[in-house]
Amino acid sequence: MARPRLYHSKEERDEAARAKKARYYARHRERILGTMREAYSKNRGRREPDLSGSTAQAAATARTDIEASLDYIRSCTSQVAAIVGDDETAFFNQLAHAAISSNSTGPINAILESLDSILHLAEKSLASISASDGCSATYATATSLCREMSDTINNVEDITLGCRRLGLH
Repeated sequence: MARPRLYHSKEERDEAARAKKARYYARHRERILGTMREAYSKNRGRREPDLSGSTAQAAATARTDIEASLDYIRSCTSQVAAIVGDDETAFFNQLAHAAISSNSTGPINAILESLDSILHLAEKSLASISASDGCSATYATATSLCREMSDTINNVEDITLGCRRLGLH
């Protein structure tokens, strides 16, 4: 005589499989997590480009392009700093006063357009850096610079919203 059926439906089989996998994971948790940690740390950063043979020239050109992109992002940051000046708070106050005195958000919008165009160009350079291998530190620096510019633009947009709440258009 055959043994009785253990599972009478697909759901029961699936539930039993889940329970078995959970028991296995509970017994081997440390080994599984250790393997995952090793794989993560091994693959974490971007790999350095292969500098052997004919690829050495291509890698040197790529690094030059990456450095040029980072320099361009730095120049964009300098342009934003030239517009904003040393004291951001004073700059924001001047913008708000100019908008209130002209009874319009026109002065703010003009500054905002120029800042947006600078940030757009910087983000294009950031995209070219992110597409390259072996430049995670450069990418982090460029991302930080773009984030600073973006924060300045967000503050100017906040001033615009505040002026609109006051009834200026």
